[in-house]
Formats: sequence, C-alpha cells, structure tokens
Amino acid sequence: VSYGIEHEDADYVGYDLAHHGTSTTFRARHLDRDLGEFHLHMPGRHNVKNALATIAASEALAIHLEVVRQALTDFEGVQRRFT
Repeated sequence: VSYGIEHEDADYVGYDLAHHGTSTTFRARHLDRDLGEFHLHMPGRHNVKNALATIAASEALAIHLEVVRQALTDFEGVQRRFT
C-alpha cells in the first residue's frame, strides 16, 4: 500500500492542501474513491503524509472512515518528540 501527495502515483493520495497558520486541510482519495476532506491541527506536507498512512492503516483494519477523520481532527500532536 502506497501513499503520497498531489500527483504522486500512489494508492492513497492527498491533494488540495491548504495551510491555515498551524493547521492544514486536505482532501484524500484511495485509488478512484474520494475520501473527503480532513483537518489537521499541525502544519506541513509531512504531516499530511503521516495522516494518509493513518487512513490507509485504519482502512486495512476496517475502522470506519468517520472515526479516523474525527481522530485526525482531534489529534494535537505530542508535546515533545521523544515523550
């Protein structure tokens, strides 16, 4: 299972990224299926890629997409990298 941003040839793709200060919104698709919009309380393309990996893993575990969407919205990051 692969994931990437914009025009990358991947199974899960994030696109229409928009940065709003320290937040990011993006749309995602899996192959030809639109997964809708996602919101992260953190900036950066790397965090969108991390979210795509989370979406892919969650779908493999049959976790409902709306649960994943809400969890990504609620996640505020970690206080320190190694905590």
